[in-house]
Amino acid sequence: MTLTTKSILLLNRRTLVVDKVNNPDNLCNNKLYNVLTGIWTSTGNMTYPRAGHTASVLENGNVLVAGSSTGHDVIFSVELYDPSTGTWTLTGNMTYSWWDHTASVLPDGTMLVVCGMSSPFNAELY
Repeated sequence: MTLTTKSILLLNRRTLVVDKVNNPDNLCNNKLYNVLTGIWTSTGNMTYPRAGHTASVLENGNVLVAGSSTGHDVIFSVELYDPSTGTWTLTGNMTYSWWDHTASVLPDGTMLVVCGMSSPFNAELY
């Protein structure tokens, strides 16, 4: 069994930890860690378990997760996490199948995705 974890510090001083366990059920085990109290709580799961993705905090505090490889398939979709509700929403698809890439939120709110393992040098704005 392989565990793939991404963590990102949210604007509310909690850390979102997204776990993907590679097993026949493709389970996710997403949690929030409160750095002030040291308490872990469960939160909503993404539509698709992901590995090799990026997680970026947007100016409004939501988290945009892009790209992935499930080990067998690549995932083009992008999901948005709302920390106030603990829910994930599919928001569209990327043009390329990204994994092990970089993603940077630009001042205008767009996200620049660059390189990764998907194909020869590419860049995309989302």
